[in-house]
Amino acid sequence: MGFVLEIICRAFTLIFFSGLVAGNAWAFVDDAPKRAVEITSGLSAARWRLLEDGLEIIQTRTASGTIFSAFRISPDKFTFRIGTQQHPKGERAAHIGPRLDAVLVINAGFFGMGKNGKLFPVGLMSAAGVPNGKAWRTSGGYLIFGERTLIRPSDKGVPHSSAEFVQSKPVLIEPGGRWAMNTNSNIRKKRSLFCLQRDGKIIISLVTGAGLSLYEAGWLLRSPKDGGYFNCDSAIAMDGGGSTQTWVRGYPELSYRGVSPVHNFLIMQRK
Repeated sequence: MGFVLEIICRAFTLIFFSGLVAGNAWAFVDDAPKRAVEITSGLSAARWRLLEDGLEIIQTRTASGTIFSAFRISPDKFTFRIGTQQHPKGERAAHIGPRLDAVLVINAGFFGMGKNGKLFPVGLMSAAGVPNGKAWRTSGGYLIFGERTLIRPSDKGVPHSSAEFVQSKPVLIEPGGRWAMNTNSNIRKKRSLFCLQRDGKIIISLVTGAGLSLYEAGWLLRSPKDGGYFNCDSAIAMDGGGSTQTWVRGYPELSYRGVSPVHNFLIMQRK
């Protein structure tokens, strides 16, 4: 009897920890972060608002001051590209949007500043077929715009040079809906997030106000059965904090200026 019990315990332990390693969401459902639960409840009570054909927004605000905004995008109506600064010390989404006839602009990958004040990409990116920066081999992943939009972990290799892409981190949900976050730092910051839903639509999210940790923000992108809201098949975080910013054509009240100019952007244009 003792031997059988030991085998059962070992099997359970193996299954449980395999679930953690593989990112199986069931292992974490009961550990939903309080702030994520609060936002999920707020979103459930809110309604999607149509901005224009193929573009909707939903928003909620928590009692502690976190503002969560999500744009739902139909990929058959819009196309994406990577845009970069014209000014060596960076630009803002509100400047680049009108110049490129965009519908929506959000900050993209990480960047640094040289001694001369000029911004440069941190991680690898490719805009208009021109690679720039140095790739991370293992951390983060690529947001790729080609024949279709993909999120791919960095350890799967650099995308084909003909595609437009930007490298960022962390990958919150790996393709196939595999939860990729292991710990919660509880550091609340503004966040910019990109998600590919299981039904093919795209979610671009902004966390402003009091902010969220990456773990909390990522939790919202999980499937409803796993405690989330947006049912993302894959998701990645863009550069956050003071870089977080967006611009929405025709809706200045939905645009967010951010603290600082940035090096590169995700540009959404109508097909």
